[in-house]
Amino acid sequence: MTVINPQVTRRTSTSDVKRITASAGGADTLTVLEQNVDVTVFSSGTHTITLPGAEEASERTFIIYALDNDTGTVTVVSPEPSATLSRVLTAADDYVICYSSGYRWYVIKAVIAGSLVV
Repeated sequence: MTVINPQVTRRTSTSDVKRITASAGGADTLTVLEQNVDVTVFSSGTHTITLPGAEEASERTFIIYALDNDTGTVTVVSPEPSATLSRVLTAADDYVICYSSGYRWYVIKAVIAGSLVV
């Protein structure tokens, strides 16, 4: 395990972490098995990460971690039409921890631009 901060850990084996390296303007949709995601964005603009449906991901926790955003941002959203979750990671080492109740997504913890935001 690698410590991201005192309260957050993530596995480092390749089977546990999805690594996304992208230029801004792209998008990825996660599956229920991709619960730990490291994202690097290499140009200005936004790369969007869409979580799986809340019902499909019931009782699962997802960690989206921005490794290095250069001048880009990572937007994490839920797929539901009501957009129950949307967070923008703006700096390296930003992250969001999301939990699905089976009905909707909840942000358990988010660090954005070095500050705790919920």
